[in-house]
Amino acid sequence: MKHIAASSFNSRKLAGLRQYVQIDFYAPQSPDLNPIEQLWDLLERKIRQHSTSSKNMLKSVLKDEWEKISDEETTKLVHSMPKRLQEVLER
Repeated sequence: MKHIAASSFNSRKLAGLRQYVQIDFYAPQSPDLNPIEQLWDLLERKIRQHSTSSKNMLKSVLKDEWEKISDEETTKLVHSMPKRLQEVLER
């Protein structure tokens, strides 16, 4: 969970709960650490396999390929985070 410095999070009631919540840090300028960037890359590679000659055709291909991305693929991207974080730390 990303840490959000909202006033409600800092309230006395919730302050004690922080110890039970895992807080992950994601560098804002690190696309290699952002699963959505990996997903966009996957989608782009799938779209490039098609010949699109019009904007409507591109929209159709985009929609079709987006819908073909499985839950397993997205789960795999999310679960790859620890490995990618470790690779960054080793650089």
